[in-house]
Amino acid sequence: LMGESDGMPKDAKYLFRLYMALKQYREAARTAIIIAREEQSAGNYRNAHDVLFSMYAELKSQKIKIPSEMATNLMILHSYILVKIHVKSGDHMKGARMLIRVANNISKFPSHIVPILTSTVIECHRAGLKNSAFSFAAMLMRPEYRNKIDAKYKKKIEAMV
Repeated sequence: LMGESDGMPKDAKYLFRLYMALKQYREAARTAIIIAREEQSAGNYRNAHDVLFSMYAELKSQKIKIPSEMATNLMILHSYILVKIHVKSGDHMKGARMLIRVANNISKFPSHIVPILTSTVIECHRAGLKNSAFSFAAMLMRPEYRNKIDAKYKKKIEAMV
């Protein structure tokens, strides 16, 4: 994948398809994790989720053990996607719980750190999870994030800390 044999890095998506066609599911799973990591770094969380989910389903159907890194990453991405559904339906407790899971793994969402933490603070506050709201608000008050907070929420978040 990284070009160990010939010095030329391969496009992971083509390698993934090759491994799937050859029914080399373990290698395909490793490649899927790499693809998902690249998609996540670029902020394409839905694409990363879809890659991992399709690989997860394929491994399940072939009765092959799912790598723990894949299962964990899929769970975090799935939580991120479910947040919107729970918040829209008015279930702030579930939304807050999903956001807490995502915020605890914030390094996996590098291009949306401040918006995710802001949403986490808001949802935790709405759900009555005051300690969680406070700890994530305190994280947002760090110098590297403070000036990136949406002006609409900045005063409320500062008041919590």
